[in-house]
Amino acid sequence: MKKLAMLALSFILLFQPLLLPAKVHAAAPTFVSVSQNVNFGYALDSNGHIWAWGNNSFGAYGDGTTITVDDAKRVEVMDSGSPVTFQDVKAGVEHGLALDTDGRIWTTGRDNNLQLGNGSSLGNVQAWTKISAVDGGSEAVFEQIAPMRFASYALDENGKLWVFGNFTRVLSEGSEVPIPATRGGIDAETFQQIDGEFDFLLGIDTAGNLWGIDRNSYLDPFKYTATDSGGTDVLFQSVSSGIDRMNTALDEDGQVWIWGDYEAGQLGDGGATNAIRYDPELLPITDSDGPVVIADIAAGNTHVLALDDHGDLWAWGNNDNGKLGNGSTVDSNVPIQVTVTDADGNPVRFTSVEAGDGRSYGIDTEGRIWTWGGGTLVPELQKFTVSVDLTVSPASSSSYLQLVTLTATVSGDGDSPTGTVVFKDGSTILGSSSLSGGTAAWTTSSLSVATHSLTAEYSGDEFYAAETSATVSHQVMMPDAPDLTLTPSPTIDTFDPVTVSVSVDINGSGNSLDRLKWLAGNQNASAFSASGTDITVAREFDATDNGIYTIYARDAAGNETVKTIEIDNILEAGDASALNTAITNANQSLTDHGEGSGVGEAPASARNTLQTAINAAQTVYDDRTNQTQTQLNTATSTLETAITAFEAAVIGAGDATALNTAITDANEALTDHPEGTGVGEAPASARSTLQSAIAVAQTV
Repeated sequence: MKKLAMLALSFILLFQPLLLPAKVHAAAPTFVSVSQNVNFGYALDSNGHIWAWGNNSFGAYGDGTTITVDDAKRVEVMDSGSPVTFQDVKAGVEHGLALDTDGRIWTTGRDNNLQLGNGSSLGNVQAWTKISAVDGGSEAVFEQIAPMRFASYALDENGKLWVFGNFTRVLSEGSEVPIPATRGGIDAETFQQIDGEFDFLLGIDTAGNLWGIDRNSYLDPFKYTATDSGGTDVLFQSVSSGIDRMNTALDEDGQVWIWGDYEAGQLGDGGATNAIRYDPELLPITDSDGPVVIADIAAGNTHVLALDDHGDLWAWGNNDNGKLGNGSTVDSNVPIQVTVTDADGNPVRFTSVEAGDGRSYGIDTEGRIWTWGGGTLVPELQKFTVSVDLTVSPASSSSYLQLVTLTATVSGDGDSPTGTVVFKDGSTILGSSSLSGGTAAWTTSSLSVATHSLTAEYSGDEFYAAETSATVSHQVMMPDAPDLTLTPSPTIDTFDPVTVSVSVDINGSGNSLDRLKWLAGNQNASAFSASGTDITVAREFDATDNGIYTIYARDAAGNETVKTIEIDNILEAGDASALNTAITNANQSLTDHGEGSGVGEAPASARNTLQTAINAAQTVYDDRTNQTQTQLNTATSTLETAITAFEAAVIGAGDATALNTAITDANEALTDHPEGTGVGEAPASARSTLQSAIAVAQTV
């Protein structure tokens, strides 16, 4: 029967992954054993590495610290600079034993009862320390270990039992180093298996007989006698001793034998008595198909776990906080089958179980650890410790609207964790990102102006536990307001508008220009809330008049800048009407005084001079919009002077006063001297000649 059970379990180990749907798991180590005692536990992975969790007050992790973690972490053990690999590790009450692949024993933790076996002078130890056990001058090679409350036991390759620590007086007087057990003929026996967690050690000798060693007994170690229904002595294949007189054994046919206290149904026979059972009794386990063959059994603290040859879980006894794993906290005084499924509803098969103090464990066919109890009512995958490191770039400070990148690096002792990281500012969620290669990043430009307390919260995955990074303080500062540079063009006097170019420098990475406007006059920022001409794109404007102009800039961060510029080089054209009149008058003069030498005529040179002056004045007048009043007045005066000079050159009539007087005198002479020959009279010819002369003069 035993061979059939082992073959069936081997089939499960080898072929179950082929029978179930393929599933991709987060990468993690595969495990071969798990051990949990009162307040801490160990696991051993397939690479021979130790993992630890729970109470580390006395250095039971062996990692050189007393820092406690809730989830399993890997402990690196070195020997002369080389890593050590192990074949077994077991948890005592406050100390641990490990067996390396060379068969040497390592211990760590509390040594109040010499249970570390390294000599009393060392006291408590926080790092795994190899101890020496000499047999016949040579180092003993060990195959099994059993750390208990006040002592530690080991089984060497020859089947000899060794012990160290106090309260071992049934075997020795107590020892601070490993010594062979010597009482009651035990040294004459060779053993194939030992197990103990608290105060009671169970062993199976090489003949298959069951032995017990109780630290509180003054009797010699004793061999149990168990017979089947036919009176034949029963031989055993494995034992498991739990906490506070909870003992189980599997016979060679895969049947359960059980004895110890009966507080909460842990004897599994349906009884209700609190009496102590001192001798092993058979506990038949059946299902609808008949007797169940058990391949592994583990005694805990008032509860028992068993694994049948199909890899299915059975449990009974105390169920406080769900350590039976059946979804309730109701005790069971008979074995019950516990169905376990994964997240996809596939059945989970186990290869080994461990009943600890208040918690239960199982290793499935994929080498994953499942745990329940302690408030967890159904089995769930054991979580492993990760570290979450948060870096922020820029490192300690940034400006408002600057891109800030939060990068979380999540690392575990297995392969890269998977899952999601949530980035927070205090209790406020900023965003989330999925892990890729163990890192996740999130970038934002919306952190407010303040001191931020940033964290990265890893949600965990199928194997790694949730974890939060240390808080990183990051200061976000408001950038300076925009810098404005105003450049007018041209800077010399001009009748045209002056173009003002506006150069804007935005301060702060990630910041940008939000608004750029201008208004005439000396304005403040509030004037631009509903007014102003936008020049965000053009970055320039034309000033058509002299005066003050105000330019307003606002960046995306909300900073405002107001700057003014005064324009004073724009000229104003004068009134050209006087010049126009002068030009008209000059042209009229040319019309009135044609070229000639007669009265009212002008020489050609004078006319040319005036025409040149008219042309010059006309040129000024044609450009009158670009001429100041002074320039126009000057041109008008110059032309009027030219007109005056021209008028002076016009040929004018002589003074006729003397001629008139002469005509009067001549007429008077004719009157005074009539024609005749007498005195005072004149000849007719003379009078006729004078008359002719008067006529000519009168004509002139």
